[in-house]
Amino acid sequence: MTNRIFVLALLAPAVFLVALDACSSDSSDDPGSNDPSAAAGDGAAGSADDATGGDGAPGSSSGPLAMQTSGTRLRRRLLGAVGSSDRAFVDWFDTARNETCAFRRSTLRPDICVPGFGGALLYSDPTCLHFFGGFATGSCAQPYLEGMDHPDPDAGAVAWGLHPVEGPLDGGPKPGPQARGYAIQSLGSIPGVCQFQVLYNYDRYVSVGPSIREDAFVATKISNTQRELVTAVAVGQDGSRSVVGWSLPAPGGAVGAACTVQRYKDGSLRCIDTARPTPLFADQTCSGAPIAYAAPANQPWVVAPTVTSCGQPAVVVHRTVPATVDASPVYQAAYGGCYAFNTAGSKLFTFGDELPANTFTEAREQLVGSGPVQAVSRTLDGYASVVGFQDSVHEVPCTFMPDSEGKLRCTPTARQTASYLDAACTQPTSAFFDFGPSQCSGPAPVAPIIARLDTTACTDPKVLNVYKATAATTATFDKLPDGTCVPAQTPRYTVTDTEVPLTDLSEGDIQTE
Repeated sequence: MTNRIFVLALLAPAVFLVALDACSSDSSDDPGSNDPSAAAGDGAAGSADDATGGDGAPGSSSGPLAMQTSGTRLRRRLLGAVGSSDRAFVDWFDTARNETCAFRRSTLRPDICVPGFGGALLYSDPTCLHFFGGFATGSCAQPYLEGMDHPDPDAGAVAWGLHPVEGPLDGGPKPGPQARGYAIQSLGSIPGVCQFQVLYNYDRYVSVGPSIREDAFVATKISNTQRELVTAVAVGQDGSRSVVGWSLPAPGGAVGAACTVQRYKDGSLRCIDTARPTPLFADQTCSGAPIAYAAPANQPWVVAPTVTSCGQPAVVVHRTVPATVDASPVYQAAYGGCYAFNTAGSKLFTFGDELPANTFTEAREQLVGSGPVQAVSRTLDGYASVVGFQDSVHEVPCTFMPDSEGKLRCTPTARQTASYLDAACTQPTSAFFDFGPSQCSGPAPVAPIIARLDTTACTDPKVLNVYKATAATTATFDKLPDGTCVPAQTPRYTVTDTEVPLTDLSEGDIQTE
């Protein structure tokens, strides 16, 4: 039985034969869409016992706590196999507004649970009284637009709100690379200035309704709790709770740098500082080996350039050793060029000793439940959540996607690999697939299957077909981040012509508490 899994898939652009890799270093199951460093910086530290247990009752330090718990107005929406109680959090259902929502840190407002929004709120007049909406070329339509408007034009004040999209705009700017419009912007310390602007690459304009103010939505306050990590918990006005990020503790009880779950060099999962060092070079071409690195002045360690563990991106953390450089100025590679780097406020260093993995708090994963689909539960610093699923019949990771009839099917998430056919890694091929690091700590799939998906832009990906796969007989090679060419680090598979009925895939559903 394998013990690794891919997380829930998001949108992707094309029809192709694989789903998404969940073992990326920024780990998409990290809770919430908020900025953890900003979230963790607010609120007073509290006790972990202030959190809520998985059944909605007050939790205790004797067992894992749920990452999210429902309140009187916001109810959790949970995804899983039909009939299973082991489920992954999807989003919230706002019972007062009868719509789904998520806690999003908007441009100008604190965290509130709002439905999806996007585009730009624009104006057709230089006093910014007559508004409309615009969506940039290639962007997906959303039900709301976020922006500033005049709740009381006579008073001259401006306020934030969400404007519901009502339909196409008649008589608006012509779609194209440039158009004229106005927007309310801050000008220095003066808020709410109506300014002319050229609208670049907008191709859809919509009419929008009156603003819905922030007090129509459930707002949160951040409360920090500390065990090994500082956990930022968003507490809703209705009593709902959601972990929105973790930070490393700092001396004196302060909140340190934000951390996310990343795979360490030894293969374990650890909550590691997200900061990366800036390589510095002596010449204006940014060529050759770096002469030093730069990091914030108070950073005692840095994450080294990505290494590889079991064919997956992994990291290793080093202590910083102070360095001095004779070159002046020094340069950094950025935006496709090489530019002078201002060293003021930065610490210059070289890499020192590697820190052992146990320097950082470990996130543990295990399969839970029984039946044709099992859930993968991840526990970090006393909080547990389902981060993915496993097809226990075929022994492959899977994620729930709709089929052509709209039924959710636990679809295999094989990855197309960037393999090479020769030991020098000069002959690339995309003919092979693997199932990620699950095979590093468990047996190969007993009946590997690979899905063909339809991921039309701006719609949820759909599973079209599933085919049997067979172990590859051709030797393949992987290129490591440092350019080294090594034999393939995970078993490889090729797709056969034998189709598997979609009804063989377990069905799932989303339940609202």
